[in-house]
Amino acid sequence: MTIKLIASDMDGTFLDAKGSYDRDRFEKILDALDKRQIPFVVATGNSMPRLEHMFGDLVPRLSFVAENGAYVIDKQEVLVRQVMTPDMVADFLTFFKGKEIDYTITLLGDGDIYLLDDTVFPTFDGIEPEQLELFRERMRFVSDWSEIEGKEIYKMNLVVPENISDKVTTDFNHAFKGRLQAVGSGYGAIDVIIEGCHKAWGLEQLLERYGILPEEVMSFGDSDNDLEMLKHTGESYAMANASDRIKAVAKHIAPNHNDAGVLTTIEHFLWG
Repeated sequence: MTIKLIASDMDGTFLDAKGSYDRDRFEKILDALDKRQIPFVVATGNSMPRLEHMFGDLVPRLSFVAENGAYVIDKQEVLVRQVMTPDMVADFLTFFKGKEIDYTITLLGDGDIYLLDDTVFPTFDGIEPEQLELFRERMRFVSDWSEIEGKEIYKMNLVVPENISDKVTTDFNHAFKGRLQAVGSGYGAIDVIIEGCHKAWGLEQLLERYGILPEEVMSFGDSDNDLEMLKHTGESYAMANASDRIKAVAKHIAPNHNDAGVLTTIEHFLWG
């Protein structure tokens, strides 16, 4: 089957453990993909400000399935922007009431990230200092969630100890089945998305626009929030560092993210 589109997760997949990538190497790959008219899609739980900082002047040449499918952009044209309903936000906050600080609850608005006073956001090794500083600049601390009433919320997130991440995710999904869905994104981070609005759904918006079939897509991922995308696409790759659950649904295994497994696999596809 001919590959007509490539989609990749970022953290733990495209990016190394330091949250960086070989820009020169990627730009050469992107040049070759452009010549073959093969779009490159960034499919991630990250929001656009971090991605814009990460890719800089390459952004106009890329498509994005950001925020786990809630924000779809095709070469700077917004195709989808999903917003949480006030009831969804209220139900989420009620479920985790009393744990907002312990679980580092964050709500992502239009450019702002809301947290309760005294919340300490953890430092991740997988985020470059400049990107982390950009994230911190967007933080808006509130004494009570009522202060953000009327604000549009696009994403809800929490960070828990990795040893309880699976239990927290399972408990939440049991309570909210058919409405909201929690998905792990690695390092104890858990994203809460609208049920059915995942990376595969967001990617499908681009495939329909381009007239590309899922089986004509090469995809890469490592965490639970990549599961639907890997199952949906024809040439799916789990990273060598991926969880066993992800490896079980992918058709292939790519080298470790610290060995630039995504770039190496694409180079092999392009040049053998």
